[in-house]
Amino acid sequence: RQPPTPAQNRTHKNLVLYKTKQNKTMLQHVIDATGLPVDAVVALLVVFASYPLALVHARIRDTTCRHIYGIAFGLLFSWIIMGPYAWLHALISSGATYVLCGYVLPVRLAPKVIMAFAMAYMAASHIYRMMSTGLNWSIDFTAPQMIVTVKITAFAFNLYDGYQINQGKKLPFSYWEEHALRSFPSVLEYFGYIFFFPGFIGGPAFEISDYIAFTNLSIFKKSADDNHPTIPSTLLPALRTMCKGLACLPAVALSYKFPSSLLKEDSFFMKPFHTRLAYISLMSFFYRLRLYTGWWLSEGSFVASGMGYRAVTLDDGKTEVHWDRVSNNDFWAVELAQSPRIITDRWNVSSATWLRHYCYERAMPEDQHARRPTWPLYATMCLSSLWHGFYPGYYLTFLFAALFVYCARLTRAHVRPVFVWLGPGYKMLYDVVCTLTVLPLLGVTMGGFLVLELRPALALVWSFWALFAQVVVATVLLWLGFSPARLLGLTPGSCSPTASPVYEKRQ
Repeated sequence: RQPPTPAQNRTHKNLVLYKTKQNKTMLQHVIDATGLPVDAVVALLVVFASYPLALVHARIRDTTCRHIYGIAFGLLFSWIIMGPYAWLHALISSGATYVLCGYVLPVRLAPKVIMAFAMAYMAASHIYRMMSTGLNWSIDFTAPQMIVTVKITAFAFNLYDGYQINQGKKLPFSYWEEHALRSFPSVLEYFGYIFFFPGFIGGPAFEISDYIAFTNLSIFKKSADDNHPTIPSTLLPALRTMCKGLACLPAVALSYKFPSSLLKEDSFFMKPFHTRLAYISLMSFFYRLRLYTGWWLSEGSFVASGMGYRAVTLDDGKTEVHWDRVSNNDFWAVELAQSPRIITDRWNVSSATWLRHYCYERAMPEDQHARRPTWPLYATMCLSSLWHGFYPGYYLTFLFAALFVYCARLTRAHVRPVFVWLGPGYKMLYDVVCTLTVLPLLGVTMGGFLVLELRPALALVWSFWALFAQVVVATVLLWLGFSPARLLGLTPGSCSPTASPVYEKRQ
């Protein structure tokens, strides 16, 4: 989106930031010094304020008080950042979901109806935003509504999974079983899940089963008969996570010196191919860095509240504590990815988890879970595009992302076995080449997020036609049956990027 104009930066929905040129507030000086949009600065200040509030929440032991505390500050933060009525959209959509799932719809129909209702509400919200603000950058009610959409659709599927378990049916995926709801939650549990303040505005999203276990302190139990669980100190883990976000802030401020409008100028298209590729890769990295920063700061607030707590029992019986139960970031996995599939799984982790377990896996027929057909991948990408909005650039990004993921599947199945068979050195060479290939593809693919309009986005993609042509040719050849692995008598591996790297030569 386009950066705000000076006139837009002078006012805010609830705060009068500019008085006179001679009488500026501290917030005005921060905005002038950093060049950050006013909404971003206010949101950052609210996130920082959430840390001490989250530390207090971690010390509250009464379950009801924990719910009310989380809801109250979630609504307060919404009022400060977006105005006094923005939270009503979240209340309407989540309240309708609670009533429909609990009192109106049959359990079997609830997931599909709620998915359609939530996406229709999200689509209407995006249309309203486009008509009212266009391409101007601002934080409005659509930001929390995207998170609420994830939560309410997952909630409907969790209820259906719990119903199937109660009927004695075995679920095909362990993740479904772990987060299934065996009973209907109370009103306070449900709206505490929706409005919990560390992640209400911008996420990350999380499962309602995790939230209920967190508020009743059961996730902190060291054994089944532990009736007085204690919450470990969250201060240092929260500060470590916050410092990651703070370390990115200077680069985020620098990123606003390179507006996306530069990608629409004729001077950009006149540059050599390698210069354009380097420039768009840098701008895409800056864009990702803004999101990394916001996610790390929000995750730190989750950690401070104690919800990030995750205990892992090791083989020797000891317990190892992690603080990543609610996480959106996997920086190195994305930036050094060897496959586009890794990026789609580890970028915006909470949303990727939702798309995988509540969209992709649900779209597959039960008898095809092992085959992993291709069409649910494209259906999931379309749903992801709709969830993001109606800007054409989003759809170009997800279209090419689906193409790259499919090409990577075929490459891993038919090309990688050759390098594994040749030896560790060749396998390392393959990994390095894949990383160096994925990085520029990632930069170009994210161009749709930088240039949202249709014509500039198409012009941007066409300027890198040679790059896309190579991917298309490779995909077609592998799809038609050209398999280097078979030519050498090797067994093609699985299409999954997490498959075992061991391949056996045919006798």
